[in-house]
Amino acid sequence: MEILECGSLAALTIGKTEYLTQQNWQDLRNLGITHLVSISGLHIGGVAGLTALFCLFLIKKINYYFNYLPTHSPKIMSVILGLFAATIYAYLAGFSIPTQRSLMMIVVFALSLILKKYFTVWKIWQIALIIILLINPTAALTVGFYLSFGLTAAIIFYMNNRITKQKNNQIDLFVKMQYAAIIASIVPLGLFFASFPLISPIANAIFIPLFSIILVPLSLFALICPFDFPLYCAIFLAEYTIDTIHFMAQFSPILPIAKPSILWIILSLIASIILLLPRGFYLHFWAVLILCIFIFYPIKRLPETHFQATVYDVGQGLAVLIATQNHALLFDTGKENTVSSLISSLYADNVKNLDMLVLSHNDNDHDGGRNAIQGAFKPKTIVAGETDAYDFPVSHCTSGTSWEWDGVWFEWLTPKTDNNTAGNDKSCVLRVVANGYALLVTGDLSQKYEQKLVETYGDNLYSQALILGHHGSKTSSSSLFLDSVRPDYAIVSASLNNAYFHPHPSVLKRLNQRHINIYRTDYQGALRLDTLSGNLNIEPIKKYRPYWQQKPIQFKK
Repeated sequence: MEILECGSLAALTIGKTEYLTQQNWQDLRNLGITHLVSISGLHIGGVAGLTALFCLFLIKKINYYFNYLPTHSPKIMSVILGLFAATIYAYLAGFSIPTQRSLMMIVVFALSLILKKYFTVWKIWQIALIIILLINPTAALTVGFYLSFGLTAAIIFYMNNRITKQKNNQIDLFVKMQYAAIIASIVPLGLFFASFPLISPIANAIFIPLFSIILVPLSLFALICPFDFPLYCAIFLAEYTIDTIHFMAQFSPILPIAKPSILWIILSLIASIILLLPRGFYLHFWAVLILCIFIFYPIKRLPETHFQATVYDVGQGLAVLIATQNHALLFDTGKENTVSSLISSLYADNVKNLDMLVLSHNDNDHDGGRNAIQGAFKPKTIVAGETDAYDFPVSHCTSGTSWEWDGVWFEWLTPKTDNNTAGNDKSCVLRVVANGYALLVTGDLSQKYEQKLVETYGDNLYSQALILGHHGSKTSSSSLFLDSVRPDYAIVSASLNNAYFHPHPSVLKRLNQRHINIYRTDYQGALRLDTLSGNLNIEPIKKYRPYWQQKPIQFKK
């Protein structure tokens, strides 16, 4: 059989997410169905149940016609085989936290059937939780742990209070489960991902049955089938599913959720619990009102003539948001593999769209997330240092071009280049000025082109804050350049213990000799700079980190 392009099939059925592009991930987020590629109870339960039913049917038929299997308990044998199939499937899926939780619950449920000892759903959930924590205590530090066990607990809690002894319609059960999942997920999605997909209930109603009833069983059957036809069908269905998801995602609005205060987080969690109770202490109206405030939490707008710059922690890359009262500019996007967290951070900062996206130059650590950012925020203008590197309309950050937003002055200082100029030296150079305070961003500009800036602008480069060129590399931030800019603050955007030894000790030495305050994303995380107090202030966004989130010991360089 010839080799087939079946990456999407592997991603959708066994959770091989490395086959998904950033656009795929963005589409899944827009529809609220990322859980479908995080192999969990939906998939594993379906595999275990279908395998058990098929084995039960097969065993009964063999016993009836041939009396071949000496067993008086075909149900127990079918349960064991179903559990075996679920374990193999979980192994193929990589044993993520949701996979572990689902498998442990199925194991406990299977043991209750084999031992003929009744366990409540709550008991199964509790035993699975204890087993996971005994096997992997650090799982409690992951977002997936709380989403997996938390949403499952919410569904169990709500269904136990709603389902009566009367026969329940399957559609009613599905609607109730969807309601519980939506209510329970609003606060976690807002806290962890700063967004809520409005079309999520419809998308889940379509794709959950498609995955659990058709796609996953067909794919697994294709793996054990000696014929190619089922595999061709599964690949076709997977590709068609990806195309359908992409089509629907284009019409699926994402509701950004700005980071609320601690008070509203606590109140919103209480409101979610109230809405899952049968009567909710007759406070359902107030609970809904609190959740609405959580979702539409207002962020105080910047006053005119002030700007706020946020240097996000995107590892070994650069992404800087510069916001004024009514406008937002994103300077670079970081790498492709960090753009998901960047998008969540932008949502948390109440960014709904971008007036300008700047791609300083064509390097993965500066423009790797461009496609995902374009899809999420639809920038009105895209400016780049290497305009011929992109297949979409961009304009050049030509020196001398300037504009004003809400009383804040923006100007390009990009040095002139030619065809022989290296990519780093084609970086856009942006200077932002408000109330007598300036921020200078130079991309990956080298010392040679820093000198050209000095020759062209001299002391007019003066800026109180400087984002160090090339992540603090020794090829940038020359003494001549630092003496011309004369910054009070220098910001380094780099990853901890990176292979390039950024920021370089020689650069740090030059900064310390000039008594320049140094801020680093590798030690302090995302940094925020503003002029709101009448002075230029800079501080980490997260001032306190629990010990398990603190940076590890720095390696010697």
